Amino acid sequence: MIVVALRPPCELVVRYFLPQIRARIAKILSEERGWKPAEVARVLKVTTSSIIKYRRIISENKWFDEEALNNFARRITSLIVTNSSHQDLIGELCKYCFSLRILGDICRLHRTQFPDLVNCSVCSVTLSEREEEAGERFEVIRQLHEALSLIATSSETLVHFVPEVRTNIVMALEDAESVTDVAAFPGRLTVVKNRIVAVSSPEFGGSKHMARILLEARRVDKSVRALTCIKYDRRVEEALRRLSLRAVYLEPSSRPRTMEDFSKVLMESGPGFDVLVDKGGYGVEPVAYIFGKNAVDAARKTIRVSATALRVE
Repeated sequence: MIVVALRPPCELVVRYFLPQIRARIAKILSEERGWKPAEVARVLKVTTSSIIKYRRIISENKWFDEEALNNFARRITSLIVTNSSHQDLIGELCKYCFSLRILGDICRLHRTQFPDLVNCSVCSVTLSEREEEAGERFEVIRQLHEALSLIATSSETLVHFVPEVRTNIVMALEDAESVTDVAAFPGRLTVVKNRIVAVSSPEFGGSKHMARILLEARRVDKSVRALTCIKYDRRVEEALRRLSLRAVYLEPSSRPRTMEDFSKVLMESGPGFDVLVDKGGYGVEPVAYIFGKNAVDAARKTIRVSATALRVE
């Protein structure tokens, strides 16, 4: 029988590493800056009694390099006294923790506590993979911000084609499999004083309906990474023709749409489509879904279609 100990290094971070960092911050704030224990406790979100014990906690360290701990504690303390944001503080802490998990002090402590892990390289492999994934996620979010900027700048044109249900911009990761791998603006994009604005910042899982349509489209054409939408009418149809964009059509239906409807028409069309037109029907407003290789590409394509449609008489 194989005994598996579900004891990740995170557990040791909480038990050994964080108390050492907090104790050193408390020491600096108390002894060098004259803060009272209650003030330190309030800032660090811990009890006053734990702050009073900082000398004992520091003396118990036998796992981490003293100089490195003290230097890092001073860096965090400087952020605290300059009123840096919680996000900045957590960011610094996590980056340092990651470095100690990649063949550093936390890695050595973990291997000492659990000898079966003597050849473990999980953190090194996982964190390097995550770094690559984080870079891709950051690029998707950056694309969405840039796409929104383009759309907002072209609001004078685009406001004429915002559907009643509002619009959005969605973009998928390269290997997206579910809606949580697709980023969008939660609450959609709406019109305020004739300008298209976002209700909130983009995030992964921020859209369900449009994300699912994009995922269905990617089953047919992997080059498709992004999607936005405008309302569909005869002017938009003429614009698609003038711009030589390849459109796929969902005919009007007397029943509610299902994802199978989108999937079927996309499968029948094959790769190479630019637009999916849903002509509406039961409870469905006619909409043109415009695809792109990324969010900026989809936004630019949408702006071209809308500008061309406005010139149609």
